[in-house]
Amino acid sequence: VFVFMTSEIMNDTPFAVEQYVRKAVREEINFALSRAIMWGSGVNEPLGFARSGAVITVAADGGQNAGTFTASNALNMSSRMWRNSAGSAAWLHHQSVIPEIGKMAISNFPVTVNIQNGGLAGPVTSTLLNRPLIESELCSPVGSSGDVWYADLKQYKAITQSLVREDVSIHVEFMTDQQCLRFVVRFGGAPLLPTPITPFQSPDAAAAPPTQSSFVRLAAR
Repeated sequence: VFVFMTSEIMNDTPFAVEQYVRKAVREEINFALSRAIMWGSGVNEPLGFARSGAVITVAADGGQNAGTFTASNALNMSSRMWRNSAGSAAWLHHQSVIPEIGKMAISNFPVTVNIQNGGLAGPVTSTLLNRPLIESELCSPVGSSGDVWYADLKQYKAITQSLVREDVSIHVEFMTDQQCLRFVVRFGGAPLLPTPITPFQSPDAAAAPPTQSSFVRLAAR
């Protein structure tokens, strides 16, 4: 991350500028890393789980209306989650899916539940089928493939070399009396398992069981 600041601003309000820049840089780095963890190509950046071979795409229901997300979709996605990941998986969804989530029900019983943590003053956690429900701008808009994910991010392994390195140079824009602030983070990552898992097949089974994965998404509708 590069930030250009005039020497005048740096000298007049050093503390305020430092606080503002650090906050802005932290937000940008967090977004960049989050995007790479999900959508990284694996070429000169981490391999995101959405572009890996570990993803399972669950088909929509037959005759399902476009742009909908139903309890049946959620149950079908849950059935493809790797059993070792079921206890730590979470739902990720785009903001535009919220109206569909609010209408989800099984036999008139709501599927989503809000849990109050730590009393009335505590934060509220939304859940779907007893797992956390998290809004993310990194997901696709409603109706597109990947607008809803069921993922265990603990199965994404990341390595970082160090904390954020900060450097300052007066030479990059010496003629305009600007200082260049540079922030560097070294980060790499990829899904722990590169492909879906084939569960054990019972000797009495007529066919192989469906594959399972720690990263499950819903197909386009």
